[in-house]
Amino acid sequence: MDIGEKIRELRIEKRMSQKDLAEKMGLAVATISSYEVNNSQPNIEKLVHLSKLFGVSIDEIVGNSGNAIQSVNNAISGQTKTMKYFDLEASAGNTSMYEDGNDSLYKEINVPGFSDCDFALNVWGDSMIPSLHNGSIAICKEWKQSFIEYGYIYLIITKENHRMIKYIKPGSSPETITCESENKFYQAFEIRKDEILKLYMVKGSIERSTI
Repeated sequence: MDIGEKIRELRIEKRMSQKDLAEKMGLAVATISSYEVNNSQPNIEKLVHLSKLFGVSIDEIVGNSGNAIQSVNNAISGQTKTMKYFDLEASAGNTSMYEDGNDSLYKEINVPGFSDCDFALNVWGDSMIPSLHNGSIAICKEWKQSFIEYGYIYLIITKENHRMIKYIKPGSSPETITCESENKFYQAFEIRKDEILKLYMVKGSIERSTI
């Protein structure tokens, strides 16, 4: 059993939802989901926190009877790389962002467990609470497939340079998608697929204080 499966198993045993675990760890729900599907892995600090919450050893979580620190290092080795952090805001509400991604606005950061991601940028607004909250940093990977995998959180950039972070679900026709907020105060809306310039899957998030 891999780390993600073990985290999910232990969470369910403790009768916690992903939201419950995220709140106890001070993380976004999207980050817990990313752990459980092995898109990213917790660092040693997060594993220590998980072991305390679940009442098990780190070795039990990582599935290795040997040295726990070495197990974690082996699990995340090669998964840390430098990525660009743009000090721009991506709207998590209904406000559109128009600024271009000027290279002068980014700095290089290292985020363990997200080696396959392309860049990070700020979240603005409250429509994706509790998965993403105002002031957090979304970690994004360009979606290059010819299809859209529905039910996940994406950064959507339209041809008019509107930027928004939403769940994407099927639209009312094959030509459209539904953009849905997690905060039910905000109504879902549709856009045409041919309006999309770029699409990035949000693979997780970090707090600004960690960079």
